[in-house]
Amino acid sequence: MEKIAKAIVKLRWVIIVVVVGLTAFFGLQLKTLTINSDVISSLPDDDPVAKLYKDIGKKYGGNDMGMIVLETDDVFKTEVLEHVKQITDSLKIMEGINTVTSLTDIIDIKGEEWGIEIGKLIDEYDLPDTQSELDSLKDYVFSKDMYKGAIVSDDGTATLVMFTLLCLF
Repeated sequence: MEKIAKAIVKLRWVIIVVVVGLTAFFGLQLKTLTINSDVISSLPDDDPVAKLYKDIGKKYGGNDMGMIVLETDDVFKTEVLEHVKQITDSLKIMEGINTVTSLTDIIDIKGEEWGIEIGKLIDEYDLPDTQSELDSLKDYVFSKDMYKGAIVSDDGTATLVMFTLLCLF
């Protein structure tokens, strides 16, 4: 140990210059540092799951998604629904965004005697504004696993606005 200590003391200026040089070199490399959060791009091209994921993205307009979470004391208020609609409408006209899904724009599938009915959960041009309409919407949303815990939190204090970005590859 004593030999190592003596060598360090004897070569202290060389060690300091080398450490400063390495620090400067790696510091300059930070300018070219990039972060790629796309896990799929790091997988081999012949990986069947990665290939399927990429093919689906090309066919259906992209796999890159974004989410906006709105937290409030109660999602089922007219002013909150209006705010969700404003965000949804703004995203729909934004360049680079392919699809938008929110509480005010989500598709609803209902079983009927004669088959199924597919429509919107909420009429975006006639948002619920009476307490009975809001309560009815809340009861319906919480009765559907498709919405509860997915587009609306289990306690009704948060909702998601999800969007997909256009596929640029």
